Amino acid sequence: MPDATTLTLVAVAIAGTYAWRLAGVLVAGRVEEGSPLFAWVTCVSFAIAAGLMMKILVLPTGTLSSTSFLDRTLAFAAAVTVFYLAKRRLVPALVVGVVVFFVLVSVRSAT
Repeated sequence: MPDATTLTLVAVAIAGTYAWRLAGVLVAGRVEEGSPLFAWVTCVSFAIAAGLMMKILVLPTGTLSSTSFLDRTLAFAAAVTVFYLAKRRLVPALVVGVVVFFVLVSVRSAT
């Protein structure tokens, strides 16, 4: 059984997460789509996503770090290409990126 400190830390983490979610729900209804605040939040979310993608591509951790930079870059390029060819649809781009990555890694490990 976890000790009291661990349970307290988990409870605080859960409370913090749900407090921000509640704040988001309360504010989201009041923000208009065309407002500067909405544009700013959109830009920040895209910047965070782009930063995470670049970190995974350039400085991967765990099992991904054992794959080649070329494999990761080619899969990323394929995903971005499909993203724009599919009229900025994310799901087809993700599927193609993952499939290309697994094919490239499989080919390299087979040789």
